[in-house]
Amino acid sequence: MKKLTAILSCLLMMISAVQIPQNASAVYDKTVTFANFDRSINGGEPIRGADISSIIALEESGVVFHNDTDYEEDDIFRILADHGVNYIRVRVWNQPSDDNGNSYGGGHNDVDTACEIGRRASQYGMKLLVDFHYSDFWADPEKQRTPKAWANYTSDEKGSAIYYYTLESLQKIRDAGADIGMVQVGNETNGVMCGEDDMYTICKMMKAGCNAVEDFDSSILKVLHFADPSSGLYPWYAKVLNECEVNYDVFATSYYPYWHGTTDNLTSVLKNIADTYDKYVMVAETAYPYTDEDGDKFANVISSTSSGSTFRYEISVDGQAECFTDVFQAVANVGTKGIGAFYWEPAWIGDYNASWTEQKERWAKHGSGWATSYASEYGEDVSEAGGSSYDNQALFNFWGYPLDSLNVYSRIYPQQYVYDDADSVTLASGMYEIKNQNSGYYLSYDENGNIIQSESPVQWHLVNQAGSYTLMTVNNQYLTIVSDASDGKNAVRLGDSAQEFQIAKNQNQTYLFMTDEKTCLDIFDGSTWAGSWATYGKALRSESQQFVLNCISEDVIETEPETKPEKHIKGDVHHDNDINLTDVVLLHKYLINQASLSQEQAESADMNQDGVINIYDWILLKKQIFSRR
Repeated sequence: MKKLTAILSCLLMMISAVQIPQNASAVYDKTVTFANFDRSINGGEPIRGADISSIIALEESGVVFHNDTDYEEDDIFRILADHGVNYIRVRVWNQPSDDNGNSYGGGHNDVDTACEIGRRASQYGMKLLVDFHYSDFWADPEKQRTPKAWANYTSDEKGSAIYYYTLESLQKIRDAGADIGMVQVGNETNGVMCGEDDMYTICKMMKAGCNAVEDFDSSILKVLHFADPSSGLYPWYAKVLNECEVNYDVFATSYYPYWHGTTDNLTSVLKNIADTYDKYVMVAETAYPYTDEDGDKFANVISSTSSGSTFRYEISVDGQAECFTDVFQAVANVGTKGIGAFYWEPAWIGDYNASWTEQKERWAKHGSGWATSYASEYGEDVSEAGGSSYDNQALFNFWGYPLDSLNVYSRIYPQQYVYDDADSVTLASGMYEIKNQNSGYYLSYDENGNIIQSESPVQWHLVNQAGSYTLMTVNNQYLTIVSDASDGKNAVRLGDSAQEFQIAKNQNQTYLFMTDEKTCLDIFDGSTWAGSWATYGKALRSESQQFVLNCISEDVIETEPETKPEKHIKGDVHHDNDINLTDVVLLHKYLINQASLSQEQAESADMNQDGVINIYDWILLKKQIFSRR
C-alpha cells in the first residue's frame, strides 16, 4: 500500500509539472472595430499593445512561455505577434542600480534592456513605445523621484538633462534595431514629475522631452501619460498643457477598472480632451485579474477581497477577456482620435514550481521581481526583494501557457490583411466599373494621370493574365504603382507599362487589388471625398481598400472557324465529284500496282468499309456504276 501511495504521489507531481491552459470554458469572443481609423497612425491599425518591460529579467530567471498551437516552448515575442499584438511598450529608468551595479529589480529597465526588447519586437513586426520615467526606479502617482545623477539640479537643469538623455537614449535604441513609433515623456505624471510638483514647471520639462523626440524624428508620436480618469483632474491637466503649449500628440491614461471608474466615464473623459484640444487619446496601461490565486508566492496587488476596489466583471478568464475588450471599445467610442490600448505586464509571472527561497534568490539575482533589497537606498518603501504582484492579472497562466483572453488582440479591427489562397478569384477579362465600398465613388483618373475616386463611373479594361490581372483605360494606359514614398505609401498613376495585380475576394463580395500578400490599392486616408487620390500601402481589412466590381461586358474571344473535314463520295476515287469508269480504271491500276492512292482516295475506294482495298471493292464499284445506267 505504501508503494502504491508513493507511485500515485509521483504521478501527481508529474501531472502538476506540466499544465495545459486552465481556460477551457472561456468563450467570450466579442469584436471591436475602430471606425474610420486614422491611416496616419500605425499604418491604419489600432494600437494593440503589450507592456512586457520585465521580460528579459524573467527569461534570465528561467521563466518560459508556450504557444497554443502545439504547447511547445516558444519566444514570447512570437507568441504575442501571432495573437495580434502590434506594439510593445517598455519602461526606461535612468540608472536602476546602486553604484556597485546591483540591480534595483523590476525588470532592471535601463536603456540597454530597452534596446534588447525593441530589437526583438521589431523582428516580429511590432513597433516600440519607449516609456521614459525620468527616474531611477518606479515613477507613478505615489512617487516621482529625481534620478540620483540629477539630484542637485534645478528644474531648468532637469529640463536640459531630459532633452539630452531622451535624444541620446532614442538613438541608442534605434541603433539596436527597434522600430520606435511612440515616445512617452514621463509616467503617470499626476501633478508630479522628476521630483517637481508644480504643473507649470512640469510642463517645461515635458516640452524639453517632446522637443527631443521632435528633433530626433518628427514622425514619432509624443505621448503624455496620466493615471485615473475618474479623478476629475484630466480637464485641468489638459488645460495647463495647452496654456504652456506643450507640443505633444497623444494624451494617454492608465485605466485599472477596479480603481478607475467605468468605461463609459473613460470614453467621456478621453473624448472631451480629444474634441477640445484635437489630441489623440489611448489607454497606456490596463489589467484585470483572471484568478485570486498567487503564482509566485508573493502577494498580489489585487484580488476579490481587496478593499477600495470595485469589480464590474467576473474574476475569471472570461471576465478578464470581457474587461479588456471593453477597454478597447471605450477608446474606439471616442471616435477617430481614439487609437488603442496597452495591457500592462501580461507576462509577468514566476516559476510556479520553484520554492519561496528559490524565487527570492532569482528576484535578487536577476531583478525579475518588483524590487530587490538594493532598491532600498533609493526608495524608502522597499525593505526586501519581492516578486510579481500582477501574476494573477497576466494573460498567461502560472506555467506560461496563453489564456483565451490573449485572443482579445486578434478581435480588434481593422487589421492587416494577409493574403490567403482561399481568397483568390478568377475573373473574366472585360470592361469593369470599380467602386470604392467605403465612399461609393468610382475608381477614376484625372487629366494629369493621377488615380482618383470620382462620382462618375469609369470603365476599366481588366485583363486576366493567367491568374494575375492588369487594369487599362480605354486609351490603353495602365493603372501603375510608380514610386515609393517615405511614409510607406506609394503613388498610383497611369503609365505605359503593365502592372500586374492579384485580386483577393472578401467574404462580403468585395475585392482587394494586391501586388503582394501584404500591400494593396487604397484610397488615401480612407477618404470619402470625390477627387481623393489612390495610394498603395499596407493591406488592411478596411472598407476604403474594398472595391465592388461591376462587369459591363466580357471580352469576345475570337476563335478560328472550325475546319470541317471534306466529305468525299464513296467510289469517287478520282475526287472529281463524279463516279464513272475512270474511277474503275484507277482502282484497277492500283490493284495491279500500276498506280498509287492518297489516304483520302483510298477511303473513297474502300467500298465495303472493311479497311482493306481489294478485288471486292472493284467489283462493288463496277456494280454501282452499271446499276446507274
